[in-house]
Amino acid sequence: MVGEVRRGEDGAGAAARQRELAEALQEAHRLLDDPSGRPPAEALVAMTDRLGRLETALAQHGEDFAGCFVVRGLVLGAYCLNRGERTSSGSGSAERTEALRRLRWTDRHGPTDNPLTVQARMMLVFLLAPWALPRGDGTTTVLRDALLTPGQGEDLLTESVRRDLTEAKEVVHRIAEAPFDAEFQQRTADVQQVLERMLAPGLLSSGTTAEAVATDPAAPDGERDAFHHHLTAGGLAPPDALRAAQSWMLDPHRRLPFPLDEPLRHDAARSDLHQPHHWAAFTHQGNPAPAWRS
Repeated sequence: MVGEVRRGEDGAGAAARQRELAEALQEAHRLLDDPSGRPPAEALVAMTDRLGRLETALAQHGEDFAGCFVVRGLVLGAYCLNRGERTSSGSGSAERTEALRRLRWTDRHGPTDNPLTVQARMMLVFLLAPWALPRGDGTTTVLRDALLTPGQGEDLLTESVRRDLTEAKEVVHRIAEAPFDAEFQQRTADVQQVLERMLAPGLLSSGTTAEAVATDPAAPDGERDAFHHHLTAGGLAPPDALRAAQSWMLDPHRRLPFPLDEPLRHDAARSDLHQPHHWAAFTHQGNPAPAWRS
């Protein structure tokens, strides 16, 4: 009889913990999805403490706490971003160190197509290189612009910056494997391109503009033709045409967007076009407007 009562109490306790966990996770996601992009710091701290208590209780009773573990990492990451931590991954606050630990664990063990895994990987990239991505209002940081400016990046690419960018690039590659929609894939590819360019600043020179792709003999014929195609037939502005050509080169399953004769067909099918020394060697300078068409 005593054993039956104890089992009943344990079952009721487990059910109560699961209800509290569900409520806490729901509230945490509401915080993380704050429309302003900056949830209140005090709310993030309170949620971190609440999830910590729940995680401890679940672990003590031998119950699954993986979801709580990951979401607490997301909340800690949001807290660090809100207060503007911009240090390398080898330094920073205890909260940032703990957030990185949890997010890296999720990156290593989470299923590719799990939305929570993808969210954790995105937060990991934000923490590793918060200055490398555009802000919510579309503006960019001075360091990001400098690393993408010909002739400046090499001096700024310190060992710690290179380490964090390299890890971020690898994480973004895994994000790209998630089977999400085309818009998500395009945004991910754009981030990959930016990180690749930052890690190869020596390949950018002040003389290699988008317009130079059309005549520079160092550019692969495939890139020149893809650029011309998007610039003329596609009617895109030069920077957009260049990005479209680079995205095409980075696609391992790319198809020719237009008919080509040999040897250009062979050149466009090369397996090494995704290498930075091919696609990252050019940047746009000058008039960003589309070419005039009659």
